[in-house]
Amino acid sequence: MTFKRPCWLLMFISLAFFWVGFASWMLGNPEVKDEQDFRFWFYAAGVLLILFGAIGFLASLLWMIFEVIISGVRSLHQKH
Repeated sequence: MTFKRPCWLLMFISLAFFWVGFASWMLGNPEVKDEQDFRFWFYAAGVLLILFGAIGFLASLLWMIFEVIISGVRSLHQKH
């Protein structure tokens, strides 16, 4: 297993987005919905980062599954 493949890079970046978004969401969770308050923007940015991180993580998992299937098919053809 090598961590130099792009699917691993996508997974690590998306997990970083997820955790930074979670921290921003926790720090900026507004108790009062005031549009002038900067905590609302931290909250909104945190939700977006969590969403992008989750989508990127799922995409990297699907990418890894496809790579496993393709490498398995290639190894079967080399044995014959």
